Amino acid sequence: MSLKDLKRRHVLLIEDNEADAMLTRLVHDEVKHCSWLEVVSSGAEALAYLSSQAKFAGRGRPDFVLMDMSLPAQSGLELIREIRAMPGCQFLPIIMISGSENPAELRHAYELGANCVLKKSSTWEEYFHKLEICYEFWCVVAELPN
Repeated sequence: MSLKDLKRRHVLLIEDNEADAMLTRLVHDEVKHCSWLEVVSSGAEALAYLSSQAKFAGRGRPDFVLMDMSLPAQSGLELIREIRAMPGCQFLPIIMISGSENPAELRHAYELGANCVLKKSSTWEEYFHKLEICYEFWCVVAELPN
């Protein structure tokens, strides 16, 4: 299978850094695999999105979540705990994006329910390539829960 064989997916990106969000959009546009990519910039917005509250009503549950580990006001680790406690989100794939070098923090992400931790890279090209591989896995290889 190749990127051309990607299944149509709905992705929620939780990212406060506009440059990183833009890069993810570029990967999304490059591989042309998702029905849509939604971007929110905080944990509060993510919870509202996943609960279909306010401006997010009717958007549906994403097939998977890409989430920055370092978010304003609430860490990605705290947010994972809240997402996993929400009805219907126990098996929602969550991919953490982290710049952390701390093995205990990365292990804690998995303990809380992250399905994958994607390490940020020192170059845009390397980060782009990692995101491309991540998208290929979650949109071609993985069978996702309904």
